[in-house]
Amino acid sequence: MLKYGYIQTFGQTSVCSILEHTAGDGKKYQTKYYNLDAILSVGYRVNSINATLFRQWATHTLKDYLLKGYAINQKIERVEKQVETFSLETDRRLTETEKKIDFFVKTPLF
Repeated sequence: MLKYGYIQTFGQTSVCSILEHTAGDGKKYQTKYYNLDAILSVGYRVNSINATLFRQWATHTLKDYLLKGYAINQKIERVEKQVETFSLETDRRLTETEKKIDFFVKTPLF
């Protein structure tokens, strides 16, 4: 994409950042990371076989992540409801126990 000049239209500062990484062998490497929005917009603007393959891959990957995220959210909501139900039941039991304790404390023994 860079070779065809598509990235230059976005402005280099908003499109990528250069980060330095240390490899396992102790060497430091500078790596360019491109902004996802820029990659997607260029990938969907270009007409070529590679661009078509990119669009198919991006659509499939994004859809997959969205569905997995939805499934995880559903599981989290179920667990939250179970915790809430357990908490309400525990609160109810504690209230009953407190009432029993209050009764015994206030009742004279003779």
